[in-house]
Amino acid sequence: MLSVTNSTGQSVDWRVELAYDDDVWALRVNDDSGVSVWGRGDGEFVLRGTRSLAPGDTWTVRLRLGWGESGTRPLRCTVNGLACRLG
Repeated sequence: MLSVTNSTGQSVDWRVELAYDDDVWALRVNDDSGVSVWGRGDGEFVLRGTRSLAPGDTWTVRLRLGWGESGTRPLRCTVNGLACRLG
């Protein structure tokens, strides 16, 4: 699961970048999730909300991964360019 929370006082567009071992070859979300996903290769993926996140709101989406031998925990994660907390 991936949750993004807007802790600011204004609506914001959001973008999450995830980097996995290079044997993670696919990342998918539900079609109705309100999130677009694209892969940059070598285990790197970018998720972007299709609409702004209102102040105080949280957006949660279930991620589905396709991988080889590595674990499924990201090596790196950023939200709008800032490091994010991995739970």
